[in-house]
Amino acid sequence: MFRFKDSKVNWDQGFCSMLENLAQCVYSAKFGYRQIVKGDGKVGNKFDIRLAQPEDTQDIIFLLTDTKKRMKEQDWLCIDGNDNEDYIRSHMGKDGFILVAEDYRGIDACLVVHYPKPTDADNLGKDIRLAKSEMNKVVHMEIAVVASDCRGAGLQVKLMKKAEDVLSVMHYKYYMCTVHPDNKPCMINLRLLGYKRESTKYKYSGLPRNIMLKMR
Repeated sequence: MFRFKDSKVNWDQGFCSMLENLAQCVYSAKFGYRQIVKGDGKVGNKFDIRLAQPEDTQDIIFLLTDTKKRMKEQDWLCIDGNDNEDYIRSHMGKDGFILVAEDYRGIDACLVVHYPKPTDADNLGKDIRLAKSEMNKVVHMEIAVVASDCRGAGLQVKLMKKAEDVLSVMHYKYYMCTVHPDNKPCMINLRLLGYKRESTKYKYSGLPRNIMLKMR
């Protein structure tokens, strides 16, 4: 058997291993890891959760748009105006923060946390008639997205728990989000986390949404 010089690894095994490692390291800023590296990212893979960095911007945008495209129920995810570079980067600082979950292939899920201003028209505190003095204590769990081939691994719950850890040292008291009434998996996750439905309203140009609240 032909071997590498000074190595006990045969040529076939060594060459295949080298190609596999190279494939897992290939990165495309335009398309992200998922279209290049094949494999099953479901339950059993190790997922790391961390704060998103500017260099993650294009991968997050791809995750948002690709997940939306693949959804059967398009009304369940509203990302209009939230799938661009300016929006994503602003939520890595002044407007909030983003958490990502990733495995060896790249980013598999993300959670956008938004700091609404007290006077913002879309501050969900208005939907539960909070006093003006409390409006600055509202924070939105704005967008939670999990790639279709990674659902069932509990990533939404893990991301939201991590977000609550981050928020625990801040002044925010009202953790709020919206969810389509028919999105049962998301509703189950939110109830597991301690969120309660405060009301159901039409938002985002006429889409039904449950207004969910968890108080710290």
